[in-house]
This record gives sequence, structure tokens and C-alpha cells, in this order.
Amino acid sequence: MAGDSSTIDGEIDASGDVSTGLDSSVDGDVTSGGDVVTGVSTGLDSSVDGDVTSGGDVVTGDSSTIDGEIDVSGDVSTGWDSSVDGDVTSGGDTTIGDSSTVNGDVDSEGEISVGDSSTVDGDLTATGDVTVAGSSTIAGEISTDGDVFIGYSSEVEGDIDAGGEVVISNSATVDGDITTDGPVTVGDSAVVKGELEARDEVVISGSVIIEGSVTTTGDITVRWGAEIYGDVDGDGDVVVEGALIEGNLTAGGAVELEWGTTITGDVSAGREATIHSGVTIEGEEPS
Repeated sequence: MAGDSSTIDGEIDASGDVSTGLDSSVDGDVTSGGDVVTGVSTGLDSSVDGDVTSGGDVVTGDSSTIDGEIDVSGDVSTGWDSSVDGDVTSGGDTTIGDSSTVNGDVDSEGEISVGDSSTVDGDLTATGDVTVAGSSTIAGEISTDGDVFIGYSSEVEGDIDAGGEVVISNSATVDGDITTDGPVTVGDSAVVKGELEARDEVVISGSVIIEGSVTTTGDITVRWGAEIYGDVDGDGDVVVEGALIEGNLTAGGAVELEWGTTITGDVSAGREATIHSGVTIEGEEPS
């Protein structure tokens, strides 16, 4: 263990635990191996100028800096206002603290959680759920077998590919496509610049902009003020509550179009179609 305000000008290679105190620095790689290793812990204002490799967990304190990659068999947790200048690879869960930065990819065999006002300059890949808190930026893609939650006013610059539920919160932006085997909810004033494809219910909230088509095997609800610049195709029922769809609307089930809805293409329904007054359909209407 290195105490507070310590400087180690070289590498650390241990078979057990490694712990550095407050305001400490290591000018080299840190390696801790073995299945019984508890982990590598760096305290407040600490830094490691190199890679961190552990057979256990890695915990970095607030305002800590890792100028290299993190590769562990267990969990990774970075503190508030921390930075990692490299990829983060974890055999367990990965938690990126608030106001933190990762200049690389994050790959986790468990869940990934990115805190408020944080930036990941790479992809997020997980087998568990992925949570991105408010006002954060993911510069790459998100891929997981689990659920995805994107917080208020956050941005994902790549695609989202999930095995479970996808929730895009109010005022968030996804620059790529959304593809999932589960349901999708897009919150008020959010923007999706690509296609949306799901295998369950899709709910598009008010004032949302979707710049591609929406396709699902389930039901679709499009709320007041939303704009979809592409086709809407659901195997179930489709309800549009006063929105713009610049494309065709196709439902395997029933269709209901409420006042204020505009469809620039054709509308077709597998069952009954209810078209209220104040609806504009520029293409063919359901027979």
C-alpha cells in the first residue's frame, strides 16, 4: 500500500491487493493478478501513468486519472470527475462516475452505468443493462443483450442495438439507428436521426422527431406534436394522436388517427380504421 501524497516512479506488479492513498501517483503500469485479488484502488486526486490490470476489482477515487487502459476480471468503478485515457474492459459491472471521461471503449460482461455529465469517447458493449444518466455523451455505439436507458438531454452518436427495453428520455438525441428485441419508449422532445426497429410496443411521445422509419412487431402509439420522416409499420394496432408522418402508415391490426394528424402517404389497416375529423391523408385511405 502506498500512503497519502506518495509518488512511485515505476511499475507495480503484485499478486495481491494494491492500494494508493490520497494525492498519490504511479508513473507506470499497475498489475494485480490472481483470482483472489480484491482489486486495485486509487484514492482522491490519485493518478496512474500507465495501464491497470487486475484479477479482481478496480476502484478509482474522485478526481483520479488513469493514463492508460483498465482491464479487470471483476468490476470497475470510477469516482466523480475521473478520467481514463484508454479502453475499459471488465469481467463484471462497470460504473463511470459523474462528470467523468473515458477516452476509449467500455466493454463489460455485466452492466454498464455512465454518470451524469460524463463522456465516453467510444462504444459501450455489455451483456447486461446499459444506463446513461442525464447530460452525458456517448461518442460511439451501444450494444447489449439487456435494456438501455438514455437519460435526459444525453446524446448517443452511434447506433443502439439492444436485446431488451430501450428508453430514450426527454430531450435526448440518438444520431444513429435503434434496434431492439424489446419495446421502445421515446420521451418528449427527443430526437432519433436514424431508423427505429423493435419487436414489442413502441411509444413516441410529444414533440419527438424521428428522421427514419418506425417498424415493430407490436403496437405503435405516436403522441401529439411528434414528427416521423419515414414509414410507420406495426404488426399490431397503430394510434396517432395528432402527429406528422411523412410516409406510409401500415398496421396489421387497427388504426386510429386523431385530430391534427397528417399522413403524407398511404394508410392501410389489417382491421378497423377510425379516422377522426381534422385528419389529413394525402395518399390512399384504408378501404
